[in-house]
Amino acid sequence: MKKITILVCFVFLFSAGFVHAQNFFTQDFAQEKTSISLRYIRPDIDSYDITQFSGIYDFSMSLPLFGRLNLVTSLPLIIESIRNINYKNGYINTGGNALGNWFIGAQLRPANYSKSPTSYTLGVFLPTIPAQNYEQSMFGIASGGLEVQKYMIDNLTIYTNVSKKYYLNEDVSLAWEGGPEILIPTNNNSVRNGDLYIHYGFSGVVNYSGYFGAAELTGVALTTSSAEFSDRFYNFASLGFGVNAALHPSIFYQFPLNKTLGNNGVFGLKLNLQVE
Repeated sequence: MKKITILVCFVFLFSAGFVHAQNFFTQDFAQEKTSISLRYIRPDIDSYDITQFSGIYDFSMSLPLFGRLNLVTSLPLIIESIRNINYKNGYINTGGNALGNWFIGAQLRPANYSKSPTSYTLGVFLPTIPAQNYEQSMFGIASGGLEVQKYMIDNLTIYTNVSKKYYLNEDVSLAWEGGPEILIPTNNNSVRNGDLYIHYGFSGVVNYSGYFGAAELTGVALTTSSAEFSDRFYNFASLGFGVNAALHPSIFYQFPLNKTLGNNGVFGLKLNLQVE
């Protein structure tokens, strides 16, 4: 499954060539219309028997308020069911469901949608995942290593992001984004004092005959980690394609670029809808 998905992504991407942005792990760009999206991701771990519907169902919405301001929110649902885990010379099954950490924030749209618009986001991930759902928390982190703030227990995250897009022509666009994240433990017994992460991303999108192909390079720098400097960066690459329609469906695959993260990737599906 892993090899087939990566091959299809490569073939589509480079046969179509890189505009209307469709993203997978980078931030949604602020629009003047209400947008709703549902993203499904699941870890592609060969050594685990993950059941068919296990994964992260991440719902998000952007709602224009007034002026150039949008209200943005997201909430992931974690459905975890793993069979035949080798544990103490035996095999066990594990599973459970939980809501992740709820994000609420504001997004500032560009003053005008020129060839290089800029969007700004400021928000907070509230610690809404229950403390007893440790297994689901770890499953979420394994599914979205770039987005640990969505799944960490007893943690509040202040999130900022700047997104910049460049329209090279009617069919091709490039973009970059980045910003700091302040992770604050909410449990008084925590051994952590807080962390400062810096996330970053680069992407390219191409539209061709009603379809699009996209590539993303995303990562996070753990600035407060005590690890060696080179081990503080976690980088990922994503390839995918989809259909440009009223309901934008897409399929993608993300794989890690760090040896410490192993060879386990993430398979994903996404639906985007703009409401007139």
